[in-house]
Amino acid sequence: MRRSGIRAGLVLAVVLSGVGVGWSQTEYLVAPADTDPEIDSWLSVHVVEIDRAALPRDVLLIHLPGSYDAPTSSRLLLQHAARKGVPAIGLRYPNSGIVTAPCMFSSDPSCFEKARLEILDGTDRSDIVDVSQANSITNRVVKLLEYLDREHPDDGWGRFLRRDGSVFWSKVIVSGHSQGAGHAAMIAHVHRVFRVATFAGPPDYSSYFDAPAQWLSQPSATLAEHHYGFGHIRDPLVPDEDLVEIWEALGLGKFGRPVSVDDFGPPFGGSHMLFTDAEPASSGLVANHNSVVLDRQTPEAADGSPEFAEVWELMCYPDGMPFYRNQQIRRPGPRLSPR
Repeated sequence: MRRSGIRAGLVLAVVLSGVGVGWSQTEYLVAPADTDPEIDSWLSVHVVEIDRAALPRDVLLIHLPGSYDAPTSSRLLLQHAARKGVPAIGLRYPNSGIVTAPCMFSSDPSCFEKARLEILDGTDRSDIVDVSQANSITNRVVKLLEYLDREHPDDGWGRFLRRDGSVFWSKVIVSGHSQGAGHAAMIAHVHRVFRVATFAGPPDYSSYFDAPAQWLSQPSATLAEHHYGFGHIRDPLVPDEDLVEIWEALGLGKFGRPVSVDDFGPPFGGSHMLFTDAEPASSGLVANHNSVVLDRQTPEAADGSPEFAEVWELMCYPDGMPFYRNQQIRRPGPRLSPR
C-alpha cells in the first residue's frame, strides 16, 4: 500500500542544497500512518527538518499549517529553524475547513474552544468536528517523536517526550498559520510552551457576538510575553481590525501597539503584534493571508532568502535558547529514495 507517494515503513531522507541550505541539513518525510496504524485519515506526510552542523538547541519547533494546507507548503520556516539549531516538524493533522465558518455564526460562545480542544486531544466535545484520539494533534506529535527516536536515535528526539510518554511542551516552540494559528494558541493555552507564534491568526472572531472568542481572554498556561503574532494589513480572511482585537484578548496589547515590519527593524519597538503590507511573491485570492509564512507567496529578499526571516526569528527563536549537550554533530547519511 502506498501513502502520499511513499512506501509504508520507509522514510524519505533528503540532503538539501541551495540558497542558505548546506550539506548538513536533512529532511525526513514521514507518513503519519507509519507512526501509528490507528491514524486513518489526513495521511499526507509530516515534514521534519534537522541541521546537524548547527549547535543543537534543546527546543523543538512544531508548525501547524492552515486549512486544507500541507506541511510541505511551509518548508522555508522549518528549514530556517533547523539552521538555528532547532529541529523542526511540519505536522499533518485534521485541518479541513471545519472550525472558523461554523463557529463564526454560532450562538454557542464556547464553539471555537470545544472544536479546537477536540482536534487537539480527540475527546468528543463538539458537534462540528469528529476527530478520534488517534487522529488528534497530540497523538500525532507523540507517535512521530517516538518514531523519529527509534529511526534516528542519535538526533535525540526522545528528549521532547516525558517519562510518561507525553509531550515535553515546555521545550516546544509551537507555531501555526490561519486555522493552525488557532490550534497553536490553544496548545499554548492549555500547556506551558517555550514560545508560540501565530501567523494570520488565530481567526477566532465571532460574528454572532461581534467579539473575539471567549477562550482567548481566559487565563493561559503560557504567559503572553512568550506569544507573538504576524499578519498582513490587507488580509481578506482575517481583517487586521479583528486580528488586533484577537491578539489583545490574548494579552499581546500590553507590549505596545501594532507595528509595521516594513517600516521598522527588529525588535520592532518591542511590539508582539506585527503586520506587513508587502506584496506577496505570487498572486491569488488569499495571497496576502498566505504571504506571512507560506513558501509560494512569501516575498524574497535580494539574496533570495525569505523577506520575513528577521520577523520569524523574533517570533520563534529568542536569545538564550538552551543548548542540547548530548547530541553528536555528524554528517547525515546517504540520500534515500522510495523503493
